Amino acid sequence: MELNNIFDYERSFTLWQQTRLTVSTGRLKKTREKITEYQNKLKGLEAQKTEAENLQIVQLVRSMRLSPAELTSMLSGGAIPGMTPAPVLSGADIDDKEEKRR
Repeated sequence: MELNNIFDYERSFTLWQQTRLTVSTGRLKKTREKITEYQNKLKGLEAQKTEAENLQIVQLVRSMRLSPAELTSMLSGGAIPGMTPAPVLSGADIDDKEEKRR
């Protein structure tokens, strides 16, 4: 009788382990699917953001009404004919201006 109880216990324990493994495998599968879903969603959102940024840049450049030559000059770091460059302020210049305001 005792031997049967040991075999029953071993079968129950093995069945419990198998059930636990099946549940864990199912959870892993669902988690991987969710990760893939969120990665795809992230890629789509990043693409939308990039598109919006590009549209902003295009609108900004169009609002400047530059000729192709002026645009090329500006993008290459050169001066645009007919426009004076804005002064470059150092950190000390900015601090001086803030102190004058006070």
